[in-house]
Amino acid sequence: MAFRMQITQDPTGIFTSWNAADEDPCGWTGVFCDDDNRVKKLLIHGAGLAGTISPALSGLPFLRTLSLSNNLLKGSIPSQLSHISSLWKLNLSSNELAGTIPASIGKIPGLRMLDLSSNLLTGAIPPQLFGNCSKLRFVSLSGNALAGSLPVALGSCGSLKFVDFSSNRLTGSVPAEIAFLDELLLLLIQENSLSGDFPSEVLYLPSLDILNGSKNAFSGGLPDRQGDDGCRSLEVLDLSYNSFEGPIPSNFGECQELSLINLSHNRFSSPIPDAIGKLAFLVSLDLSSNAMHGSIPQALTQARFLIELKLSSNDLSGTIPRSLNNLTFLKTLLLGHNMLQGSIPAEVGRLTHLERLDLSFNNITGSIPIQLGDLSHLVLFNVSYNNLTGFIPRRGVLQRFDRSSYIGNTFLCGPPLSLRCTPMVWPGPALSPTLEGGGKTHVLTPYTIAAIVAAILVALGVFIVVILNIKVLTRPKKTPAEVLVYESTPPSPDSSTGVIGKLVLFNPNIPSKYENWQEGTKALVDKDCVIGYGPLGTVYKAVVDGGVALAVKKLSSLGQITSQEAFEREIAILKNVKHRNVVTLEGYYWSPPTKLLLTEYLPNDSLFHHLHQRMEGQLPLPWWRRFKIALGAARGLAYLHHDCRPQVLLFNLKSTNILLDDEFEPHISDYGLRRLLPKLDTYMTDRKLELAVGYVAPEMAVQNLRLTDKCDVYSFGVVLLELVTGRRPVQNLETDAVVLCEYAKAAFEQGRGLQCLDHEMSSFPEAEIMQVFRIGLLCTAQDPSRRPSMAAVVQMMEMLSM
Repeated sequence: MAFRMQITQDPTGIFTSWNAADEDPCGWTGVFCDDDNRVKKLLIHGAGLAGTISPALSGLPFLRTLSLSNNLLKGSIPSQLSHISSLWKLNLSSNELAGTIPASIGKIPGLRMLDLSSNLLTGAIPPQLFGNCSKLRFVSLSGNALAGSLPVALGSCGSLKFVDFSSNRLTGSVPAEIAFLDELLLLLIQENSLSGDFPSEVLYLPSLDILNGSKNAFSGGLPDRQGDDGCRSLEVLDLSYNSFEGPIPSNFGECQELSLINLSHNRFSSPIPDAIGKLAFLVSLDLSSNAMHGSIPQALTQARFLIELKLSSNDLSGTIPRSLNNLTFLKTLLLGHNMLQGSIPAEVGRLTHLERLDLSFNNITGSIPIQLGDLSHLVLFNVSYNNLTGFIPRRGVLQRFDRSSYIGNTFLCGPPLSLRCTPMVWPGPALSPTLEGGGKTHVLTPYTIAAIVAAILVALGVFIVVILNIKVLTRPKKTPAEVLVYESTPPSPDSSTGVIGKLVLFNPNIPSKYENWQEGTKALVDKDCVIGYGPLGTVYKAVVDGGVALAVKKLSSLGQITSQEAFEREIAILKNVKHRNVVTLEGYYWSPPTKLLLTEYLPNDSLFHHLHQRMEGQLPLPWWRRFKIALGAARGLAYLHHDCRPQVLLFNLKSTNILLDDEFEPHISDYGLRRLLPKLDTYMTDRKLELAVGYVAPEMAVQNLRLTDKCDVYSFGVVLLELVTGRRPVQNLETDAVVLCEYAKAAFEQGRGLQCLDHEMSSFPEAEIMQVFRIGLLCTAQDPSRRPSMAAVVQMMEMLSM
């Protein structure tokens, strides 16, 4: 209660249940006890508590976890907390705590996690903080005003996996002793004033996954990797905004897990190493604002999954490689402020995902390829200050951009520039034949030719549309069948009693006359035919007249849907979804009390059942069948993401939603129903939905964050890891819970990937299954921008199947 007395503000009523008269505090909000009624945890997150932290908390001798994050606590951190010798986790992050960090905290013998980030702490990081740190795994002091140097003693914490000292005022160099941290996964030291050379031993730590040293004052060169162990796990390398110089290490290509390289805003001066093209999982490469010279290597276009390529503000010369069209997933191509020559390859027009294209301030010649107008996603386009000639194509997306995208090209003409196109606007031989005679010379300018061609194409298009319309008008129309049915059997079709609902059928093989539905919805919803439960409601099997089997989902909630009209708008999108690997919607039923979705029935249960709920004597799925399921599910999800307009998302993908037919062909269910899902907080806490937690992308727990298809990619990655390991997404043990993503990632980075595989499979190709393992880890990256699209996942998996 001494802690309670120093709290001056409790807006959420946390302490309503705290009663000094109680002998047993184990029922108080935020207090958790063990079986002997001893307080083991004090967890009060994001409650808006104001006040100070009472030193009296040191009187809890059995406390394992003290977490008061995301509050408004002020004052200093009590040094008396070091008296809690049993403490494992101390989290005081995101408050307004000031003063220095008590050195005595380093005396807590079993401390595993220390998070003091996002406060107002000042002074140096006390070396004593790491004097007794053999158990410490996680330390975050980011977002404070800490000064001084990085403690050399940090190198003695052999179990450390996560170090975050970013966004402080730290100076000095990076201690070489950090290289002793063989288990370190993340090192975040960006946004400080650190300087000097960067130790090669730290750069190439064997288990390091993410290294961010950006926005410091590091100098010198980056050393080549020595030996065979270094950087085998490195995925993200960000050393941007420093003063590094010299060449980029040529053996970066051996860091096979790299997906993001950002070395921008330094002084690197070398050709771009060909070896970077060997990085099979590279998604983003940023070498902008350096002194890179030479040409853009053809080998770079072998990194087929590149999404961002930023090489602007260097001294690059030569031509733009035509093989750039190999980078089919490219969204950003920034080559401005170099010395590039030659023409713009028409092949750039094949980069259909391109959103940003900057070729400004180069020496590029020739005309603007008309194919660039087909880049429908383009939002930035800049070819200014080159030597381009001819007319500006007024095709497709190119019509959106104003004169700033084109200025500085003396012989470029046509809108939006003020220079009109005439036969003599640009130098060179005539591009059109001249007709002599009658004392006149007739010259067809390229602008005129383009207009003529456009007119011909328009006329041809009109003709085709007319022919197609005639065919459509003469073809018999197929419309969904509608029938009014009762929710219970009425005495007659015109009875005025009972609830009448609207049944709409999309499948012509389902009987649609009233006499086929005299039993009402009882024909669809029979309590003896329940086949499953889910976040949307109960699922029944129904066999209607004609022998057609259906799966009928009785919706328990409409989430954000408030009317029949809104419900039918959602259904109108889903009824057109047709793909081999997606469950077909056969119809729906609406009445005020009852809403049903009718889908095709898949007889072979779900992937979850075959992985985790096999009957006695049932053989485990062999690898070839698991791969077939993974590839089919990937194709179905890619169809929903990339081929459906509007895009169809799930936010609910898990192995229970991947249904199997008799041939074990997968079919994705529960797609496009996110507006019918309960709110996320309910979704995450409902015991019925406990299974889904292991599939939920981390950004889904952040309020007001725009969610994208990358949430589904994350969930699909979890399914891949399920298939590879045979483990559930979350396994509850006696004392802890094991999250599959964390387990798999740690094992892979420690070189124990093969030990994680599901050895109940009699045999499997190790190379192929490990590649699928890698794809699963790539899909479950914490940062959504580092996850591939489902189109990229399909391409990677299809390459494995060849």
